Amino acid sequence: MKMVSFEKLFVNSPIHARRTINSVEKLLRFVELTGKQNCLEIGCGSGATSKYIAEKYLLEVAGVDIDPEEITFAQEKTVNLPLVHFSQADATSLPFPDSCFDIVLCYKVLHHVPDWSKAFNEISRVLKPGGYFIYVDFVVPHWSFRFWSSRLMTILLTRNYGILTVDSVRSFLERHDFSTLHSSVSKKYVLICNKYEAVYQRQG
Repeated sequence: MKMVSFEKLFVNSPIHARRTINSVEKLLRFVELTGKQNCLEIGCGSGATSKYIAEKYLLEVAGVDIDPEEITFAQEKTVNLPLVHFSQADATSLPFPDSCFDIVLCYKVLHHVPDWSKAFNEISRVLKPGGYFIYVDFVVPHWSFRFWSSRLMTILLTRNYGILTVDSVRSFLERHDFSTLHSSVSKKYVLICNKYEAVYQRQG
């Protein structure tokens, strides 16, 4: 699901890019970086984070986004950086072979994907055994899940969102042979949603 105009203005701002990079930088501490890995960023937007990872860690980075305007913008900003490649793609149907990435990064993207479990399946498919999944997104408190996923909220929001809880994320990934290296939940918007960040490693 594409972002609306005001969302694009926010996520493409330098301030948001810096905050995202700082957050990802902290989570990369839980990843064993060898310098010979490749990384996929799902929902790369303007490409600022992909560019940062390629330049600092010298990793080959593939960035995908469902919005062609974002991909064009990202390509224009990295024309002289051969380690980064951007392409339009849906998180639920990634155009990559099985087990081809060492790291997959998904930063505040899957709440835009109604069929989030299909996106998780794709992440599991393209990630190598032993690879790392860096995940940050909004989650709703368990007690409010039924309310947020109700027909009433679908009508009021006018758009479909992926409504996730921490338990739904953890249980899905554990069933698909991911182990947890780090996880934390912080209060974001009282009574509305929390921020969940985690680093997982694929075991098999």
